Amino acid sequence: MSDLTQYDNIISKLDETYSSGRANGNLLFFGSSVTTHSDGGVDFEIRLCPSLSHKPQVSKPVVSNPDGPFSPPYVPGLYVDRLKEEEEEYVVLMNKYCVVPNHFLLVTKEFKRQTAPLTPPDLAAAYNLMSAGRRQGKNFFMFYNCGPLSGSSQPHKHLQFMPIPEEGAPPIEKLAQRQRLEVDGKAFIIPSLPYAHHVFRLPAYRSRPLEEILDILTQAFISLLDLTFQLLRRLPTLPEGPPAYNVLLTFDHLHVIPRGRAEHTLSQGGLDVPVNALGFAGMLITKSEEEQGLLIEESPLAILGGVGLPVAEGESCSTVESSILDD
Repeated sequence: MSDLTQYDNIISKLDETYSSGRANGNLLFFGSSVTTHSDGGVDFEIRLCPSLSHKPQVSKPVVSNPDGPFSPPYVPGLYVDRLKEEEEEYVVLMNKYCVVPNHFLLVTKEFKRQTAPLTPPDLAAAYNLMSAGRRQGKNFFMFYNCGPLSGSSQPHKHLQFMPIPEEGAPPIEKLAQRQRLEVDGKAFIIPSLPYAHHVFRLPAYRSRPLEEILDILTQAFISLLDLTFQLLRRLPTLPEGPPAYNVLLTFDHLHVIPRGRAEHTLSQGGLDVPVNALGFAGMLITKSEEEQGLLIEESPLAILGGVGLPVAEGESCSTVESSILDD
């Protein structure tokens, strides 16, 4: 059984670490405003953050130091604590460049590649951190960018946690919650989305023993990943590089979205819009009012469709079959 105390301790340190990080200049906060734009049943949150234009460009880590900013010694203003889940060790760091306070990262202590799938300890640690947050009146969801085409910028494996208002949810999660399922315990798609977006509904929080929920979460991820690979095998041309996808985790659902491109080029102006997991959560970031206007004119769903992959032929119903769960 996991040592849950370590998770509570980490969540309790976030506010102080965030404040001290900002005070000593190790953590940079970029102020922003949010506009809601409805598109295809999703109330997208489009964040305008002009100061991101001044964010330093992240250089690619050199081969001799693939860890980049996640290698020790850790920056005091960003380091929160260590934790251990099963045999895997992690460090928790504040996000250096944040547009929302208390955005933090769960990083494998030993170097592991961001192209690797999530493991049972990764998923357990993520769920336990979210649960510790809930116990302390804080609401988080987890996202993971797997592979270069997913919007990932660092090669070291890290999961990210974004705070949202209490009892709130990312916009795409609200759409998933409205789906009525034909069968429980099966992956499903959201028919109104113009790209492949596979979802698994999880047991209600605390409705079952923690170990049982974590086992279901692991099996759910395996089934969603299997659907991603099934989709890739049907494509006439594979996207470049290793398989890429985005992962979203809330208490209600696990989402996996396969990726075909890292950026979408707007038809008006030719601007390249990078998209990571937050985009598929329904949360897009722009750096200017002009960019925000072009993005809305293009349609957020069209942008996501431009970087995602098409729904597999025959996936028009509310549940989809994974060969993993059927074996």
